[in-house]
Amino acid sequence: MEVQYPLMLPTGCAHDCGGKCLLYMEAEGNRIVSIRDGRLINPTAKNLGLRACGRGLSYDKRLHHPERIIKPLVRVGVRGSTSFKPIPWDRAVELAASKLEWVKDEYGCESILNMGGSGSYPAVLHDTRRLTSRFLNMLGGCIELQGSYSYEAAKAASIYTYGTDATDHPRSDLVNSKLIIMWGWNPLETFFGSDIVTYLRKAKRRGCLILCIDPRRTPSARFADTWIPIRPGTDVALASAMAYTIIREKLYDQAFIERHVTGFKEYSQYILGFEDGQPKTAEWASGITGVSPSIIVELARNYAGRKPAAIIPGWGPQRTAYGEQFVRATSALASITGNIGVAGGNPAGAGIGRGPTRGDVSLPTGENPVGLRIPLYLWIELILKGVKGGYPSDVKAVYAVGSNYLNQQGNSNKAARSLKTLDLMIVHEHFLTSTARYADIIFPAAMYPERNDILLPWSGQGCFVIYQSKIVDPPSEAETDLEIFTRLAEKLGFAEEYNPYTEEEWLRWFAEKLGIRDYEEFKREGIYRLEEREDIPFKRQVIYGEPFPTPSGKIELYSKRLAELNDPEIPPIPKYLPSWEGVEDPLRDKYPIQLITPKNIQRIHSSIPGASTTEKGLNRIWINPRDAEERGITPGDIVEIFNDRGIVIAEAHVTMDIIPGVASLEEGAWYNPDESGIDMGGCPNTLTSDRPTPLAKAATTHTALVQITRHRTS
Repeated sequence: MEVQYPLMLPTGCAHDCGGKCLLYMEAEGNRIVSIRDGRLINPTAKNLGLRACGRGLSYDKRLHHPERIIKPLVRVGVRGSTSFKPIPWDRAVELAASKLEWVKDEYGCESILNMGGSGSYPAVLHDTRRLTSRFLNMLGGCIELQGSYSYEAAKAASIYTYGTDATDHPRSDLVNSKLIIMWGWNPLETFFGSDIVTYLRKAKRRGCLILCIDPRRTPSARFADTWIPIRPGTDVALASAMAYTIIREKLYDQAFIERHVTGFKEYSQYILGFEDGQPKTAEWASGITGVSPSIIVELARNYAGRKPAAIIPGWGPQRTAYGEQFVRATSALASITGNIGVAGGNPAGAGIGRGPTRGDVSLPTGENPVGLRIPLYLWIELILKGVKGGYPSDVKAVYAVGSNYLNQQGNSNKAARSLKTLDLMIVHEHFLTSTARYADIIFPAAMYPERNDILLPWSGQGCFVIYQSKIVDPPSEAETDLEIFTRLAEKLGFAEEYNPYTEEEWLRWFAEKLGIRDYEEFKREGIYRLEEREDIPFKRQVIYGEPFPTPSGKIELYSKRLAELNDPEIPPIPKYLPSWEGVEDPLRDKYPIQLITPKNIQRIHSSIPGASTTEKGLNRIWINPRDAEERGITPGDIVEIFNDRGIVIAEAHVTMDIIPGVASLEEGAWYNPDESGIDMGGCPNTLTSDRPTPLAKAATTHTALVQITRHRTS
């Protein structure tokens, strides 16, 4: 019998969680009282295989959280404290506008750093990053942060190899694979597309062999047929040893290589040891990775022999010291076996889908008159060093919207020091996050159920769009980011230019660009399925001989552009480079545990307050029983994790689900140092480094050595 639900309106999660799902919400008295998975109500969502998770289905707890900011605030204490007082809207707007004008007149707009982030990034109108850029560009410009914490090394690697980062197959194609290797990828928790679980299960039912390579036995590793544990930062050694077996045993696709690949000769010379005297054998890799030689050889033979096969690299292994090499190495395996441009294969690149649209459907930001762009992972150095450190300007002001950069950046203590040097910091927020504590002015921002918008699939994974209905009004004095910026723009004299349309007019314009024929029906249904298109990346190159979008027109295992850099840390072919703070670093004598900082299924990065993982209100650190026994640590003990960058308090989770010598402290817990500087919030980035990868200047938050001891209490 069909289940009957009360009157509910369609909407969709807008936060950066790895999926974009249709939800139905019911409200009473301006409070959400029920949230349902859209696939239980809407046939289109069901047919697309979209599955909502607990983060979306419990969003009412975030929306109605008692700690939510509902009035404008001004700082009355020192930066980093919780000392703020509410002020009237008119006063807050006047204060923010006058301070922005002062900074502009005194130092120029090149002193303003744009910290718009991805808090609601995939929504087309209320896009926090683009709303901030649009405002600051109209103010006179700003310094922009280029890239993302998520996948910048993977993006660069894919562009140098394939000429694009849009390399990933649609999730529906997984059912065509005979072998799937989930390499540092945990889609049962992080999703990577709302339909991923649906199609992984279908693939498994159809007899696909699924393997998972990961230092932790995650839910995805348990779902797989085989878990292959590996030491962090050594993935390229494993990939190189797989290539050695494939090349020595002539399991590669010679015809594919001749037609579509350049650099196989140079790559083979490195793999076989002719370049450096070290053949990349399974025995060689085993000593580095901890994976047995027999498993490495079997893995290589399986991948080369069970075609079509898909290596799907996660974004965790590329957030390491030489993360670009990981994605280039997995791409090399896909290239030499010919698993590219075919159903069931995968180029093993950046993990970005081709998206639901053929053109740009986003809020226009206009030109930035300042024109300065800095890699995201260098913002601490930019603020602290400025012109004297070789950067193009000195930062005096920060405007942060939809972001908690302090919490998500490597080396949080250093990041906090940098924010203390500012003359001005303005923030739009829902809660008093780690970053917001350093603000001078905080504007209370609405959440997605409190406005209308259109939502695109996450990371180009899907051929649908979702209408986000406004379910309730914002509480008290909270406003949308668009309304906040419009208020400021009015005070500064460019409101009509900044926001020339109503919300409804904006959304109709976007819907027209998306090709939605019946806008009113789209609003009622909540989801619109776009026309399917040929979604297998590089199919036209492989079938019809069209050139790849690289300088050579082929897949570039050897890159002349990288060779011209003449940098040993950026080789022209994918190579294993021993990592700083890795398995071969002498610093292990002092800090013997490798720390990884994966995602947590209860959190959306660091946007949810109080998302602790233990009853003691602490973040949880995974530690192997062998390492725990050596340190006298028992399950549930409060422990200190430390290195030269900081000290973190967490609760010990002693488990065989992580390999010896490695610990896992999940990201998203809020940085909260006590008077002595010990981070009681359990933020793993208190311990990670702000040293970037060499090519993309990307995040390296899975490269850190630490020591762990029982917490000493007085």
